[in-house]
Amino acid sequence: MLGRERMMDSESRLSVMVVVCGVIVALGSLAHAQYGGGSGEPNDPYLIYTPEQLQAIGADPNHWSKQFKLMADLDLTAYPGDEFNIIGREIVKVTARTRTRGLAAVIIERTLIPFTGTFDGGGHTISNFTYTCRDGNKIGLFGYVADPNARICDLGLIDPRIVAQGGEEIGCLVGRIDDGAVVNCHIRLGRILADTVSHVGALVGHIQGGTLADCGSVVSFVLCQGGTSVGTLAGYLREGTLRRCYADDSLVLGEDSVGGLLGTNGGGTVEDCRAVSTVTGGEFVGGLIGTNTGAVMSSEANSDVWGSRWVGGLVGESNTPRKGRGAEGVVLVTIDDSHSSGVVVGEEYVGGLVGLHWAGTISACHARGLVGGDESVGGLVGLSRTASIITVSYATASVTGDEAAGGLVGSNEGTVATCYASGDVAGVDCLGGLVGGDEGAIASCYATGSVSGLQRIGGLVGYHEEGALTNSYSVGSVTGEWLIGGLVGHELMSAIHACFWDVEASGQIDGKGGTGSTTAEMMRAETFLEAGWDFVGEVENGTDDIWWIWEGRDYPRLWWELADEDATEALQDKRRAGGGAGQGAISLRGERGESIPVGIVGAEAVGARDGEAGCWRGFAGLAEAGRGVWLGNFI
Repeated sequence: MLGRERMMDSESRLSVMVVVCGVIVALGSLAHAQYGGGSGEPNDPYLIYTPEQLQAIGADPNHWSKQFKLMADLDLTAYPGDEFNIIGREIVKVTARTRTRGLAAVIIERTLIPFTGTFDGGGHTISNFTYTCRDGNKIGLFGYVADPNARICDLGLIDPRIVAQGGEEIGCLVGRIDDGAVVNCHIRLGRILADTVSHVGALVGHIQGGTLADCGSVVSFVLCQGGTSVGTLAGYLREGTLRRCYADDSLVLGEDSVGGLLGTNGGGTVEDCRAVSTVTGGEFVGGLIGTNTGAVMSSEANSDVWGSRWVGGLVGESNTPRKGRGAEGVVLVTIDDSHSSGVVVGEEYVGGLVGLHWAGTISACHARGLVGGDESVGGLVGLSRTASIITVSYATASVTGDEAAGGLVGSNEGTVATCYASGDVAGVDCLGGLVGGDEGAIASCYATGSVSGLQRIGGLVGYHEEGALTNSYSVGSVTGEWLIGGLVGHELMSAIHACFWDVEASGQIDGKGGTGSTTAEMMRAETFLEAGWDFVGEVENGTDDIWWIWEGRDYPRLWWELADEDATEALQDKRRAGGGAGQGAISLRGERGESIPVGIVGAEAVGARDGEAGCWRGFAGLAEAGRGVWLGNFI
């Protein structure tokens, strides 16, 4: 009897195991039936061949941690309005039903479940994704992606469209991504039409500590009436990275923090990115980024930009972030090795590169094009505040402004050093070839553009108050009616040291400070060496090697210009136009082929370089030794 009971118990356990195994097999078969193959594991991803299989991912949150691979191009026309199942979103469940005093009550539980897996697009495209919502958050093909290992890659979107009324974190591919990565994904003919929304981008709405790399937006339109943090590629970057990303032939419209690529960079890094966009907004509007509180490096914008205040060809406003501040409470945001071109128009604080620069450093940057506004308008920066430094940069943009307009900076309260401006400046009041109104420090700079206006007009600075102006010069024509100077238009309680202007080129014999010199005197090194200027190759005036000059042929130039390709090309064109035998590319050589400093290009000697006969120019003694600026073969 006991043996019989044991046998029956064993049979029962066996039956349970069979049922459990059957359930597991059934679930596996069901998952396999949902997709085109695979197990969802890293080496065996679920395979997606049809729109229905893609739709099935969003229907099952249990699979949002799995791996997927797209195996064909898909068309989602069959899912209009809000019918598509967004992958990674808030799930609403009825957890209990109760009755109190005869009234029915339902308890609802809301759970935000992110996509934490991977989706490999396999180089395929998804066309005609559409979604319409009101007050929707985290809207996109993928609504919410959050995991350091989450990854969406190698995918293209064609003609997606989102229509939203209110809400935030909206992008055609991803609404919001935390810590994960979107790599090599592109959008073409993307359209987002929205009203009163925030953190909106054609590809991604919000990036929190994640990475967007090698991604782009082409012929996309992001039109957000009353929108903030709006961009043609991404809306908001928070302490993450944008690398090698672009926007081409795209259009963006918003209210605040509107950018041709990115709406807001909140303490992140934007590197090697570019934008060719048309950008329209209210405040904080930029050809690449609307508001920047992080680092921008090796990037460019060739955009036309319109706004009201804080408008820039590259960045609308560059400010300090709320946290991560240094010992003195100021984060030095950086814009380095970047440039912009196009038409930039606003009302206040308008710059060819940056509209408003609060703190940090702008270095090795330049701006071209046309810049116009009412107040604080500059070829490079509209307003540069006290904690700002601008160095090794230049602007060739033409500038028009009613008040405080300059070829480089409209209004300066910070430091400007080793920079130049060559664009013309026109307006009404407080105009300068380099800076319109200055209350900061200017050192080792020059301006060559013409300046014309009504009052407080200067070849270098229009109005100079309390600041320091040293070792700088101007050579452009200066015209006006009241308070006009070849160097400074109006000076008040400031220090001007070792500065010059060309009395012949400017048409002004009064400089309001500095020394007026003839054109011939301005083209001689002796004029500036006697004033203590630091030239390359001499040590009596310092060893920073700031200036060099082509003796008798040109005004002094900053030494870094020879290392800048655009500046070097302009100098070569000037030399060719000036005549002379065999003037070729600039090259610096030592006896063994190493680069050597040459400050005063004056002495000349016949020599050879790499067996090629020609001519050197350089210091007397150096030229004879075959060291200096190579002028090329004789003709």
